[in-house]
Amino acid sequence: MHTPAKVLICIRNPDTLAQIKSLLAGHGYNETLACSTASQALRIADTMDIDIAILGWSFIDGNALFLAHDLQQKWSCSVLILVPEAQESYARQHTSGNEDMICLTKPVRGSLLLQTLEMMNRYRSRVTALQQDVVKLQKDLERRSIAEKAKVLLMKKENMTEAQAWKYLQKTSMNQGKPLAEVAKEIIDSLRGE
Repeated sequence: MHTPAKVLICIRNPDTLAQIKSLLAGHGYNETLACSTASQALRIADTMDIDIAILGWSFIDGNALFLAHDLQQKWSCSVLILVPEAQESYARQHTSGNEDMICLTKPVRGSLLLQTLEMMNRYRSRVTALQQDVVKLQKDLERRSIAEKAKVLLMKKENMTEAQAWKYLQKTSMNQGKPLAEVAKEIIDSLRGE
């Protein structure tokens, strides 16, 4: 099981709010914040990282769809909306295509709520891992690009073959105890100045 997410519960009905908060606490969701208005939810999201927001359908100061879009645009959290049966079609129409926003029709069984949260938590973990992979690949590409530029400059300015240029870069990196990209950047800076 993944580390439980930081959950914001925003539901107007205090009894439902307390039931959901208790259910989550009993299943390891200890970082749970609760409120009953959209403005309170936005203030909480402003001060804390929220992974998943559980929203009731309406509040005295707005509705779940507007709040959900605000939370996702400004803070990139996943959203679970508890929708009355009469509003189900409307809600699904306005959330379709958004993989990070899920609607559950009320009344919701506790087991379904927990399964949905776990699924959302796994989705967030996969997305985070993919984002980290993308960052790593970008850094790798930048390092390779710098090394390639240094190699080309060594070939042109120092009349080295490609193999000699690569060997020179690698040997200099090992001798100086510096990463290859750092050595390549120094070579680029020195050879461009000539």
